[in-house]
Amino acid sequence: MNNDEFHFDIDRIRSPFSKAQIIASLEKYAQLHNVDTFGMREYDAWDGKLAHSETIRVRFGTWGKALQAAGCRAERGGKLDPKSMVKAFRDCWREHKSVPTLRQLEEFLDHHKYPFRIKTYAKVFGGLGRLARRIVQVQEGELQEADLYRLRKIEPRRDRTVSLRLRMTCSSGMAIAA
Repeated sequence: MNNDEFHFDIDRIRSPFSKAQIIASLEKYAQLHNVDTFGMREYDAWDGKLAHSETIRVRFGTWGKALQAAGCRAERGGKLDPKSMVKAFRDCWREHKSVPTLRQLEEFLDHHKYPFRIKTYAKVFGGLGRLARRIVQVQEGELQEADLYRLRKIEPRRDRTVSLRLRMTCSSGMAIAA
């Protein structure tokens, strides 16, 4: 192939917009549409978008991080961050000067635009009560800080089926007449 035949094409160029401009664009979308969260498709469908959502996602690492930078709530967090979940729980605990209730924590997470929800605490830590006990254990030196952030291991369900033979007998051990 002759060098003159090659077509030079710049196919990988960074967005000419700064992070501050992108954040302002995301804030403007949220304000115009009166929403606290929105997806990449909704943003791309908007005529006033500054850059494509994929460009924004790449620039910030995740779409959720871009939304958080703009003061919005992410619909879904891609990867769970147990450290930020524990920090949010501790901050809520300090604010209320008591272990937060489900409603208090939910309002706190909404107010501060965290990307995770109450159900996530149950999945990751086994619930708010369990997390509160583990935080106290760390404070008293019974548990390492690193162990606090470990995800809860869910034990596989045991087979709870009752055998046909056992089902066909009554409590006295006699077979049920059909």
